[in-house]
Amino acid sequence: MISPELRGHALNAISNLRTDSPILAALNRIPIDRSVSYHPIIPLIGGSMATDGVVEYRSSQLDGAASESIVAGTHLSQQGPDVIRELDHILRQHAATTDSTNN
Repeated sequence: MISPELRGHALNAISNLRTDSPILAALNRIPIDRSVSYHPIIPLIGGSMATDGVVEYRSSQLDGAASESIVAGTHLSQQGPDVIRELDHILRQHAATTDSTNN
């Protein structure tokens, strides 16, 4: 049940977030289902640097994304107003699409 690269490793939230984490490497190889719409919201320091202070911009890009939003911020910007505003926009857009296909 556990892939070979994960055997013998203690799985915990801290070590699983390391850039050399075998679980992140395994997850990165799983393709996103084509029926799932996804929208990366990427914070960048100053809105223009190529990093959020932890993750580089190129690692945040996802091929096939329905949209991509760049916001000024850092790796800990999940509760920032720009992120919340963009998430609200995406959810409202999705709700409108879902409502129109169900009627």
